[in-house]
Amino acid sequence: MRALKNFEKKTRGTPEFPCALYKVDVSHPEYHMPFHWHAEYEIIYVRKGTIIITADEVTYTASSGDVLVLSDGVLHGGSPEDDACRYDCVVFAGELITKNAAYGTINDIFRHGKSIDTFISGDKYPEVSKAAEKLCDMLSLLNEPSCGERAKSEYAVTPDQSMCREACLIISLGIMLELFGTLLKYGLFTDGYNETNRHIQKLKSALAYMEEHYPEKITLADLAEAAGVTPKYLCRSFCSLTGKTPVQYLNEYRIDCACEMLRGTDKTMLDIAVSCGFADQSYFVKWFRRLKGTTPKCYRKGPG
Repeated sequence: MRALKNFEKKTRGTPEFPCALYKVDVSHPEYHMPFHWHAEYEIIYVRKGTIIITADEVTYTASSGDVLVLSDGVLHGGSPEDDACRYDCVVFAGELITKNAAYGTINDIFRHGKSIDTFISGDKYPEVSKAAEKLCDMLSLLNEPSCGERAKSEYAVTPDQSMCREACLIISLGIMLELFGTLLKYGLFTDGYNETNRHIQKLKSALAYMEEHYPEKITLADLAEAAGVTPKYLCRSFCSLTGKTPVQYLNEYRIDCACEMLRGTDKTMLDIAVSCGFADQSYFVKWFRRLKGTTPKCYRKGPG
């Protein structure tokens, strides 16, 4: 299963704590974040380097310490400036906040039409940056098998792992509320909810078609029909949003799918090429080398 999809419908965390952390560096198969959207909210914290992210056609340049907050349904994607960038993504359901905070403004954000500013500068708002870093650190701790021992040494809580996990969940929730409280403290929200407009919805339809049919032969006319627009309109809109033609973007999507299969299965190169929509293995290798700077065989072996 792909880590990120054009429209993500996967379960995050647990019903009690619907939240998941994704740590991304150059080794991640989707280091260059493909355009996608989901029903949950997302916090992106840049740990190192610079990433350029576009959210509903507005482009932001985020560097170390900067934070981005994306509302549900926002179409977003981006690319780091170089291979040194590292960033964390926290994806969570809005009810995680609303069921634990009965305050009017919080509910206005997640239920009644207000929205958090998308980009928050770490230099201008260091409290927000620090809270986002603490949240990512705690969620990262929860993902480790050695959660109990690390928590004992770093946070001075019980060495019992089950108790440690419960404590870490509560601390994570507390940090998340601290983060949103700090955003409210500085008035970093607006009255108008950032609803996806009809133009973005058409692009989402084309992206969804790619996701569903990428193993098959797809033409520009197919994508345009799925979006309900002309091929010329689709090309212009796609290039405006992504800087790529629909066909270029489709092949990048297919290569990202191939990366997960190379690391997660023992299928042959030919099987992977065909499964990801490439007509033959040589064309697959050509695109893979162009986009990843290495061959599929070397990528499968991993670093070193």
